[in-house]
Amino acid sequence: MELGPFVLDDVIGEGTTARVFRARRSGDGEVVAIKMFREELLSQRELLSRFEAEVTLLTRLDHPHILPCLARGDRQGVPWFATSYAPRGSLADRILEEGAVPMSQMIDYGMELLDALVYLHHLGIVHRDVKPENVLLDASDVAILADFGIAKDPDHRSTQIGTVMGTPSFMAPEQYEDPRIATPASDLFALGTTLFVGLTCRSGMILLVEHLRGEALAALPLDIRRILERATSPREGDRYRCAEEMADALACLA
Repeated sequence: MELGPFVLDDVIGEGTTARVFRARRSGDGEVVAIKMFREELLSQRELLSRFEAEVTLLTRLDHPHILPCLARGDRQGVPWFATSYAPRGSLADRILEEGAVPMSQMIDYGMELLDALVYLHHLGIVHRDVKPENVLLDASDVAILADFGIAKDPDHRSTQIGTVMGTPSFMAPEQYEDPRIATPASDLFALGTTLFVGLTCRSGMILLVEHLRGEALAALPLDIRRILERATSPREGDRYRCAEEMADALACLA
């Protein structure tokens, strides 16, 4: 199948609203990823609106640790967009295949992702779904933040009342209660949980269970434990005030 200048190869990802294909650009053979909305969901206006909002948002963003939109279009009314291809897959793939990530590498990933969050938060954007599946690793093993399908964007407001938006084991309590009130601190909670999962291969849900949380964090080295305790505090006001502050704390361990 051809989409504009791209020739589709195989499916490399399946989501509830879209499929992701590996593809090649006809002119130079560059490998890209193409995210295509599911044709059978075209009647779901809210889902379609969110997909189109994601494309529009990505075209506005320009940051080395955020997945770029290279092109967009539609095929017989079905929208799609092309992005860079991450040959190493996601952080979730790495954890599944190799187990716990060494602390030095996980800190590097954390610093790269925090750099992306600083940029987003200064624009008033909250990602709302930071997790290993949405962290891609490029050819140089650099972390790239992806999947802005449920991002909270001041230029696009479509969250429906009562809709749970996010992944429960990575969601801050306030976001689970009402995704409309998610803040940058909610993203820091999710990032802290992502670091915990990468370091331990344990479920992030443990950090939401009071009698398990302390024991799980106590197994980590003291310096990183203190950072994750603060980042993943159930109380929003006890977390880092901003991504810059958390980045400064992590930088002391790098």
